[in-house]
This record gives sequence, structure tokens and C-alpha cells, in this order.
Amino acid sequence: MSGITLRARDTRALVLPDEGACAAELTVGGFDVLARTPWAPSVRPAPAPADDEATWVARWRGGWHLCFPTAGASDPDARPIQGFHGVASQGTWTVEHVDDTGVGLRWADTAGLSAARHWTVDPGMLSVVTTASNNGRVPRQIIVAEHLILGQDVLAQVSEGDGRLEVEASGTLAELDYGGTPTGRLTAWPGDGWDRVSRRTPPRVAALQHPSPRVIAVTGPRLRVTVSWEGLSHALLWEEIGASTGSPWKGAVFALGIEPTSTPHGAGTAHTVGAITLDPGESMTWATRLEVHPVEISTPTERELR
Repeated sequence: MSGITLRARDTRALVLPDEGACAAELTVGGFDVLARTPWAPSVRPAPAPADDEATWVARWRGGWHLCFPTAGASDPDARPIQGFHGVASQGTWTVEHVDDTGVGLRWADTAGLSAARHWTVDPGMLSVVTTASNNGRVPRQIIVAEHLILGQDVLAQVSEGDGRLEVEASGTLAELDYGGTPTGRLTAWPGDGWDRVSRRTPPRVAALQHPSPRVIAVTGPRLRVTVSWEGLSHALLWEEIGASTGSPWKGAVFALGIEPTSTPHGAGTAHTVGAITLDPGESMTWATRLEVHPVEISTPTERELR
């Protein structure tokens, strides 16, 4: 696996231009932050977009991707045709500039839709700013999602069965089926226990509509992780704590998705509710930050031990 390594003191990120310009790895102070699939060592850049979820997942090593120009189900009726999570999500991006702490990349399709993405590493933080532009001749309908998936040391004590994560957020939860389609059920945060994650948490997906502020914090025994964003109205929450035994998960994937998105579902552009239309010459910009802080573990005093 080759890529571009960014560093700032004890923080290191690995960006892979040939796999959707994803951040495949992030370590802070020795902690491994992003999810990694068991099949990650065998993943190679894809020669063509994924037609369906199974193909996309087989090519997914984990990490943080951009779903663009759609997120979720493929849309063969779109022009150009959109595969699962959008053709840019695992496609090849062009590196435009790079230094020790940042890299700029660009992707474009044959009809004039483009995305420019700039990753930056600071101590304890990985951030990205993205601009989507329609330089074509016709309006383009798009859905954007930051496929930001936590795992590894963030979930370590949960996956081992003796820990719990606390999740802080706000807004309205829109229930989705596991494929990302809305069921129509809405509840105020935290709904049915979305403020905590444990080994007993079932596999599930929901959309968090209009959180204010646009911040989601996850605190565990060892780490506190904060995802904040601007320019996107919602977020998707995905919890897969080794509970799905069928293919491709096989009970071996531990992932917590905190995914800022333009659209409160994961059904793709075939489900047009909330999709954004970029007219010719229009653009939109959004930014996402992932901050990581070790949790201070207090040592019991002699009095507390008695």
C-alpha cells in the first residue's frame, strides 16, 4: 500500500490518492483511530466503480472516504451512471500539491462535475476542506457524505466486551433501515440509546437531522474523539460492533460511523429527498474536523482504596 504520509508531532495520517483520496490511517499519540477491515491487506485500487454495496465493501480497507457524487445505493439512471457511494469514493484522484502536513487532490468526471479536497494534519487533528463544482452544461443533482469511520483503539475496549462509549450529539434522529432508506420514524436525540455504544449494540443506521451545534463527541475509556463540520446539514450514524454475522461482515468488523452529510438518508440519488442541485457554474464548500484527545485516567488515592 503506497500513499502520502502527513505528520504533525505525534499525529500521522496516510492518504491514498488511488483509493478515493481516502485517509486510510490516522494515529495520534500511538492510538490507531480509524476503522480497518480484516481484508484491508488484500485491497487494491479499483479499475472501475463499484456497481453495488458488496463490491464496494470488498474494496474498502476502512478509514475516511468521501462519498460523491452520491452516497448509498447505486443509481444507474443517473448521467453519468453512479455506482454505490459514488464513482469518486474509490476512484483515482490527482495530487495537485503536497507538503509535510497537507495534501490537495482533485477529481472530475467527463460531464464537468469536480471535487477539490485538501487534507491537513495538526497535532491531535485531521481536517479536510472540499469544494464541489459543476463546470458542465446541465444541472447536476448530488449527495455528499463524509464516510468517516472510527475503529481500532477507539473501539478496542468495547469490542473486547468490557467497555462502553458515550456519544454526545443533538438534533432529531431519523430511523433508517440497514440499507440507508428512511423508515419514517423520527425521535429526539438520543432516541433508543444512541448516546451509548457497547458490545451489545445491534447493527444499525440513523440520520441525525439538523444538529446544533454540528458536533458529535465520542468518549471511551481511553480516548475522546470529536467530529465537527460546516457546510453540511446532517450526519449519518452507523454502528457495527461485530454483530453482523452474514457476508461481508462475518462478525469481524468493528466500526462506528460519524458521517457529516448533505442528505438525511443513505439511499443515494435515486431517492431524491434532500439531494442538492448544482447549476452550471455553481459550487459548494464544506469542512470536517476530527479531533482526538487521550482520556486522563485518575489513579485512586490511598483513602479511596480503603
